[in-house]
Amino acid sequence: MGLDPEFALPNRVRDRLTRAELTGILKREEVELLRRTRDVLEEILETMEIALDCRALRSLREGLRDMRSGRVRPYADFAKELRRSHDSKGY
Repeated sequence: MGLDPEFALPNRVRDRLTRAELTGILKREEVELLRRTRDVLEEILETMEIALDCRALRSLREGLRDMRSGRVRPYADFAKELRRSHDSKGY
């Protein structure tokens, strides 16, 4: 895995530094910590987007009700049905 510390820097800083200079600034562990932090922040943003989307929340609640009441089917059954449907259309 190569070092890619530049993702965490503002554009104005990144534009002034070469890749080698950036690699020399941060340790491998620091780069990995920044990556993990970025991933967590992206997950938080996605969660907030869903929480603000009323339609998505309604669909999630409906799906949870379906699961609790047993109105679900095993994934393997769904995959078989999907393959049959795909095969019957001549794809």
